Amino acid sequence: MKSRRASNEDDNMNVGAFLYLRISGDDLDFDEISRTTNEIPCNTYTKGDVIKNQFFANTITEDCWQSEYHVPKEQSLNEAILSFLQPYVMQESYIVNLSKKNRVTLYLSAYPESYQYCINLSKEAIATLYRLNIEFEIVLATLSDFYDVKE
Repeated sequence: MKSRRASNEDDNMNVGAFLYLRISGDDLDFDEISRTTNEIPCNTYTKGDVIKNQFFANTITEDCWQSEYHVPKEQSLNEAILSFLQPYVMQESYIVNLSKKNRVTLYLSAYPESYQYCINLSKEAIATLYRLNIEFEIVLATLSDFYDVKE
């Protein structure tokens, strides 16, 4: 099994976006998902888990298995999506069946500074998401979301 996270802090400095494949629903078998996709999740949560940080505590309402890919700034978003989804394409029928009972979503978390407020998906990327029955969501975060920036 493999993980495709940045291996050290220096690698994180070169990241232009993050991709997450999130499978959520009731009674997920995390081991089966990992074994079938040959991927190591970056996070797993079970319904009822409480996630705490310095800002909030949140009770998880469904099981969740999540894989992550750090997109280097020099890699196109389309290349990143197609590369990240390749292990799931290899298990297309499994992913499609999972998506019939659960929610399977590809999240893009991007910094607009990296994409100049323009995100363009190729026909191939869209077709791959459609074929796998994967939903697509985009989260844009600006530096002002994290820092008190006066305009």
